[in-house]
Amino acid sequence: MLSVAVTFANRTALGPTEAFAAASDTDHDIETGYGPAGSPVGLDYSIEIYRSSLALFRFDEVSEEFEPMPKKTLTSRWAGPTLTVSVSGRELGLTNGGLPFFIAADSNPDDDDAPWDTAPDTLAFVVVPWVYEVKLPVPTLALKSLDCTPEPARAGKLMTGTAVVAVTRAGVPEVLSPTAKVTWRVTVGTAKLKPQRTTTVDGVARATWKLPKTIKAKVVRVTVTATQEGVTITKTHLHRIR
Repeated sequence: MLSVAVTFANRTALGPTEAFAAASDTDHDIETGYGPAGSPVGLDYSIEIYRSSLALFRFDEVSEEFEPMPKKTLTSRWAGPTLTVSVSGRELGLTNGGLPFFIAADSNPDDDDAPWDTAPDTLAFVVVPWVYEVKLPVPTLALKSLDCTPEPARAGKLMTGTAVVAVTRAGVPEVLSPTAKVTWRVTVGTAKLKPQRTTTVDGVARATWKLPKTIKAKVVRVTVTATQEGVTITKTHLHRIR
C-alpha cells in the first residue's frame, strides 16, 4: 500500500465545494501522461476528493483526459487536520525508481478566482514535484497459458490468440502492471503476420490476425513475450491450420 498523509494548516475536513488531488508520474516517462506546461513530469494517475467523493483517475492518451478507474483499494481518512489517502501500488502499476508526485487543494474548482494551493509550491505556474523512492522486490512472471481459436484455424479467416500472464512478487500474487509490455510474433512458413488488434487487461493478453486465403502451411507459429521491470518471459504455441 502507498499512502500520502497531508496536514492542512486550517482544515479538519473538506468543505462542500473544496477539492484535493494527489497526482503522480508512475511510469517515469515525461512523454506519457498529462504534462503541465514547463513541468518535468507526465502525470499518469490522480487521486481526487471532490464534493465528498473519493476517486481514482488515469490519464488516457487518446482522449487526453483523466478517466475514472475502479477504486479497488483506494481509501481516505481524517485524523484532526491530517488527511491520509492510501492505494495499492498494484493499481498504479508502480515500478522501482523515483516516483514524482505533487498534491493540490482548491477551495472551489468551478471558480477560477477561488483560493488554491499546491505542495511543493507552484513557481510561475510550474510544479516541480517531490520524488518518492520506490523499492520493490523483483517480480516473477509466468505464462500460465497460450491458446488460439478456432481449433483448427482456417485460411482466410480470423484467428485469436489468448495468453494469461501471472505475476508474483516475494511470493505474493499480483496483477500484471499496466506499464508491462506484451508483444506477439506470428509466422506462417517464412511470412510474418501483423495483428489487427491487441489488448491486455488484468494479465490477460489477446491478439487477432487474419490468415491469408492462399496459405499452404499446415501450422502457424504463435509466440508471445511479456516484460515487466526488466523481467521477460516467452512462450510459443504451434496451431493447426485447415
